[in-house]
Amino acid sequence: MPKRSAIGIHRDPPEADTKKSKSEKQGSKARRKKRTGKSEAEATEHFASDALEILPPHTRGRPTKYDPEFCDQVIELGALGKSLTQIAANLGVVKQTLYNWQERHPDFLDSIIRARELAQAWWEDQGQIGLFASSFSAGAFAFQMRNRFPDDYRDTRHKEVDAGDRLAEVMRAVNGATRGLPNGN
Repeated sequence: MPKRSAIGIHRDPPEADTKKSKSEKQGSKARRKKRTGKSEAEATEHFASDALEILPPHTRGRPTKYDPEFCDQVIELGALGKSLTQIAANLGVVKQTLYNWQERHPDFLDSIIRARELAQAWWEDQGQIGLFASSFSAGAFAFQMRNRFPDDYRDTRHKEVDAGDRLAEVMRAVNGATRGLPNGN
């Protein structure tokens, strides 16, 4: 019976093509043993033991593209004022990969921290140079600084509230509302 999938209709191969007779199976096993000198079970066991000897113990998942030389590249890109997204693009990876590498490689984390500091210094230099240019947009520069370096350039608004006076006012209102109620005094 045809099966439907996202790309169209697929037909199962005819049964005669997929099933081997008992004599055909025995013939292929005999030919394998004659050719390799090993039965199917022996060949599988041999292959598995060879694979364990060759492969390192941490072979799960995709191999990493990390290279310790990336640390120098990251610092150079930071010195040019590049963002993490731009750094990732230059290294040929996505930004999440940079975060993963920071967790696994302390030297890479140090390079990222240094690159961020250098990028901030580059942007601050551009702002100082731009102050004297006729086409400098202080608003656009402030927007860049607030969003690129929020720890140092965040807009903060302080509103002082005297909670003591407000709390006393609420308590008086509650006490007045409960008078006349049972157990309200």
